[in-house]
Amino acid sequence: MKKSLKLVIGVFVVLFVATVSTVLFMKNDNNVAQDQTNVLAIYQISDQSSGVSLSYPDPLTSDQLTDTDREDGFLFRLTSQDPPTIVSIRQETGLRAVTTLANVDVLDLLSANAEKALPDRYPGYSVLSENQLSVGGKDAVEIVFTYNGPSSENVQQKLLIIEKDPNTAVYISMQTAAANYESVQKNQFQPILEALEIK
Repeated sequence: MKKSLKLVIGVFVVLFVATVSTVLFMKNDNNVAQDQTNVLAIYQISDQSSGVSLSYPDPLTSDQLTDTDREDGFLFRLTSQDPPTIVSIRQETGLRAVTTLANVDVLDLLSANAEKALPDRYPGYSVLSENQLSVGGKDAVEIVFTYNGPSSENVQQKLLIIEKDPNTAVYISMQTAAANYESVQKNQFQPILEALEIK
């Protein structure tokens, strides 16, 4: 009798373990499938003449630039409606003459100009941080600030001024509503900066 009871208990334990393992496996398998459907698409764009290329994730889309945009040095403009987000990349050339005349390097000149111009350009301008770093293998200055948008919403912007060479700078402006900034920074802005190439 004891032997048959041990056998029944053994079979019960084996069936219980098999059932729990199957349920857990199916649950994990469903999670994998769900995670795979949440993966964002990544797109690549490049501008051959400037040597700037990058990758960007959904929900950003690349806008068509006008002739005026191109004349103003814009290379790319990425936008999203949900949440409202704008990423602009622009290049400026002909800096060597100015920096030689002023006897300053490119980043010192451009960051000083930005510090003077930004408060006049953006109502309610308030600096959150200013750092020197490397972006795309190039020296850069990063200015993060908030300002009052057109509908009085609080907008947070990251402005990167990148020294491509002694004659050229690349500007990257990344902005969204301040309430969405941390999430957009993590999921959209940071992947763009990590994939940025400047030749």
